[in-house]
Amino acid sequence: MSMEGHNSGAVPADVVRDQIDAMLDSFKPRREELLASEARAVISDNDAVGRAGDLSAMMKVLIDRIQSRRQEIEEPYDQAVNVARRATARVTDELIAARERLSGKVEAFRNDQREKAKKAQEEQRQREQELRDAAAAQAPESTAPLPTPEQSPIALPKVIGDMGSTTSDRKVKVFTIPDPKKVDREVLNHPKVIAAMQQVCRDLYKVRKTIRGVVITDDVKAQVRR
Repeated sequence: MSMEGHNSGAVPADVVRDQIDAMLDSFKPRREELLASEARAVISDNDAVGRAGDLSAMMKVLIDRIQSRRQEIEEPYDQAVNVARRATARVTDELIAARERLSGKVEAFRNDQREKAKKAQEEQRQREQELRDAAAAQAPESTAPLPTPEQSPIALPKVIGDMGSTTSDRKVKVFTIPDPKKVDREVLNHPKVIAAMQQVCRDLYKVRKTIRGVVITDDVKAQVRR
């Protein structure tokens, strides 16, 4: 695409902005005409529905023309950007994969350390339980059971690298649902949960036409095509 008429010192963003502004200005009269028609539109009979459909189709034509011109303006720059991205990706993708592998190695080591710490903790707890049992046997008049310390997740010490990097554990909440039927109704009735279940039902409906507990009905929506 020719860049004649533009300042040779202009950066690409300025060039694109000028071209986009000029393109949009060329469509402005038609755009304002269609928007004014929509503002005046009152749907009171089938003739009005037909006119609305025609107006919508004309808007779609204008939208397509604007988008097409935008793509023509962007294309040379998109090609340059794609070249830069592909060249960069050949290097960074390898480094990203290496970081993921390294993270996996670190996590595997720390998981092993957590298991060893957990085992040591359990052995210590067993020794303490034996001491509590022995103390209870020597004081039979006391029937109240001695409290058992609550087990908590193992968090390993922070590791600081020579260049200042830090590797540390952080506690996260893990939500396990052993029995979905016993989940609180406030959770089951949440809009996000309902929307997710509806999407699952749509997917299931492609292979089976009945889903227990789900009412499947037909509905219609207006659709304008050109």
